[in-house]
Amino acid sequence: MNIVPRSWVDGPIGHLADGFSVVAAIAGTVGPLGFLSLQLSNAAGQLPWLTDSAGLQSLVVVLLTAVFATSTVSGIQKGIKWLSELNVWLTLAMAAGLLLLGPGLWLIQHFFSGFITYLIHLPQMALTPNAVPANWVNGWTVFYWGWFLGYAPLMGLFTAGVSRGRSIRELVLAVAILCPIVTNLWFTLLGGTGLHLELAGGGISEALAQNGAAAALLTILSQLPLAGLLIPIGLLLVVLFMCTSADSMSYAAAMVVSGRNEPPALLRLFWALMIGSLTLVLLRIGTGLGDSTSIDALQAFIVITAVPVTPLVLATLWSAPRLAWKEWRRGTVTPQ
Repeated sequence: MNIVPRSWVDGPIGHLADGFSVVAAIAGTVGPLGFLSLQLSNAAGQLPWLTDSAGLQSLVVVLLTAVFATSTVSGIQKGIKWLSELNVWLTLAMAAGLLLLGPGLWLIQHFFSGFITYLIHLPQMALTPNAVPANWVNGWTVFYWGWFLGYAPLMGLFTAGVSRGRSIRELVLAVAILCPIVTNLWFTLLGGTGLHLELAGGGISEALAQNGAAAALLTILSQLPLAGLLIPIGLLLVVLFMCTSADSMSYAAAMVVSGRNEPPALLRLFWALMIGSLTLVLLRIGTGLGDSTSIDALQAFIVITAVPVTPLVLATLWSAPRLAWKEWRRGTVTPQ
């Protein structure tokens, strides 16, 4: 089910599309890795024996790169699977802790009310040019549009690879329906706990404004019972979320370049190290000019590289439903 002739796909145009997709996915991974390194370095700098500095930020990037590089080299059935399963179990443990130790009933009530409000008002907020507060569209809609578009081609490839043997119906249910609902639930549990504490005078907004998201996370968890247990789990989760994204993108980039479902380990390692190296370069662009400059560079890198990928993603809006309908009519709904 091709939109363009097969000769185009196998020729220079197809290679160019592959290249754009790889670059966009790498940029989409470099961005969060850079954000995380800045935030973890800032949070670690609050300790009396450490100072937030360019050297500490670089050390964080190197350590994170070592983790997801080891994961992607070991393969899908080993390191990637193990990290993903650990991530899921720790997320469930954290969610249970927030419900039981935090404002559980308040969170449940506001999940349903907030979810309905989100569905009703999202189109208006997303399409309003001058939304309030000022620059909301640029800071959220445009940035995340670029981020998600950049991820889409290789994330789709990776998802298809790990979903072999599943039906299209199962794939759509898991990826397009359950994942967004679970994501909103997670936002409600963690963000909602922060909002509840902020309304009670917990000082969450001050920590966020002064020291970033990682410090806000520490502030939220420190005000709950069993904070000594929740804080290490929370920090580990932040690292695991990043590493599971980076190892998947490294693996997918190697799949595209090699044309194989199981690319060579050295090629996977190359892309993992490339992600880490680009992160260090972009962070150093802002050295001496403040962390905000580094963040701006990371955000611009993500959005710019996503622009060439946009036609590819738009094309799938036409081809994917036709392919699914054709497979359904055949009675074969298993991804090939």
